Amino acid sequence: MSSVATRWNPDSWAKVFHNAGAKYVMLTTKHHDGFTLWPSTTPNPTLPVDRQHATRDLMGDLSSAVRPEADGTIPAVQMSRLKALGSWLKLNGDAIYATQPWKRADGETGHGTKVRFTQ
Repeated sequence: MSSVATRWNPDSWAKVFHNAGAKYVMLTTKHHDGFTLWPSTTPNPTLPVDRQHATRDLMGDLSSAVRPEADGTIPAVQMSRLKALGSWLKLNGDAIYATQPWKRADGETGHGTKVRFTQ
């Protein structure tokens, strides 16, 4: 296990979030390059073999540490945001699933701002 994974202390993160007054925590579980924050058996052709995914379930560890309900239920404020995200994905998901970033942005707005496209 890497030294980063052994130093990972989700309980200390949860304490920081709590002390900061956070009502919920949302973690990016899969980076734009496909690196996952949990051990995965699915190979990622864009990453080196030794950097495919975390060696420890960082997502599960943090989820357990920040879950404020002893019975494992999701608090109402978190559930409403998850449902809103689910509704958005139901409507727009086909437009983003299986997209890949282009190698470079060829587009430009009418004001000259570079834009990125997916294919």
